[in-house]
Order: sequence, then structure tokens, then C-alpha cells
Amino acid sequence: MVLGVVLAAMILFLLFMTLMTGRENVWAGLGLGVATAMFCLAFAAFVRRLTVNFDRACGTVVIRTVSIFGQKQQSLALSDVERAVVETQVSRSTGSSGGRHQRTMHETHRPSLRMAQGIVPLHEIYIGGKSAAEAVAAINAWLDAGPQA
Repeated sequence: MVLGVVLAAMILFLLFMTLMTGRENVWAGLGLGVATAMFCLAFAAFVRRLTVNFDRACGTVVIRTVSIFGQKQQSLALSDVERAVVETQVSRSTGSSGGRHQRTMHETHRPSLRMAQGIVPLHEIYIGGKSAAEAVAAINAWLDAGPQA
């Protein structure tokens, strides 16, 4: 959400600057136009809205992803869901600084569902921070609560 707002604000600002600068300096206007196009591509590539609906009454889990290119929807049987799990991806990089080599590790995570048929990710990308673990905890708490009488 925040990423989308920031990218949209940058696109509007760069578009305004392109129009104002392009009148007096064609090269500066062209450069700003290219920057605007790059932010538009970033908006198209990265901004998505993810909605996951767990419906006990219908016995389904619906995963819906909406982007500017359209929407994708996947329906799963709630009875096939065993648990929510956190998938973790570890990336290692080696950099040199002043002749010394430093190794860094970065962990990113995404919430997924462990189904009878295998793992189904709720999101396509891995992210840093605690939000994947928080989502998994909330889903598992809901699953453990069972049907309300």
C-alpha cells in the first residue's frame, strides 16, 4: 500500500517536472521523461493487492491478487489446509571493503499454506520483517479456533 502511494506520488511529481522542464530544455525533459517511465514500470511490476479469504461456511480459501494487468484468483478447499507456515529464503553475498571480505546473510519470508497436496504460497514474493510470521500466527489461530457454535 505504502509502496504504491510513494510510487504514484513520484510518478506525478516527475511527470509535472517533465512537462515544466521540457519546454525550456529538451534534454532535461527527455531525462525526466525516462525517469517517469522507469517509475511507471516499477509501479506496474511491484504494486499488487493481495486478498486471502478463509470462509468456513463455504469451506474454501480464496487467494486473489490484483494488479494493473488484471486479477488472478485461486480457490482451495479449506479441509485440505493443514497449517499456515512461513517459507524462508536465505541469500548470501560477499563484498569486499578495503581488502577485507565480508559475508552477509539476508532472510526474507512469505506466508504459505501447508496443504494435503503440498505447499501453496499466499504471496509470490518474499519480504523482510515480521509480517509473514504475524500473518501465519493469525491464520493458525483462526484454524485452531474451529467452527463457532
